[in-house]
Amino acid sequence: MSSINEALSSLSLAVERLENSIDGSSIASIESSDLAPELEAMKVKQAENELIIEEINDALGKTIDKLTNLLEG
Repeated sequence: MSSINEALSSLSLAVERLENSIDGSSIASIESSDLAPELEAMKVKQAENELIIEEINDALGKTIDKLTNLLEG
């Protein structure tokens, strides 16, 4: 009889762990879907920043070339 009680206890513990795991993953997916618009907005902002950085890099390159020509000329 004690082995049946131990098995029942073990099964109950396993079910509890499974339920906690399912609850945790549900919460994670809800949080994930809530954050999706924020993530998309951040991706757009990153793309904009990359374009600005590229423009600045080009302008700095031109300025450096002009200064180099002045110093060497």
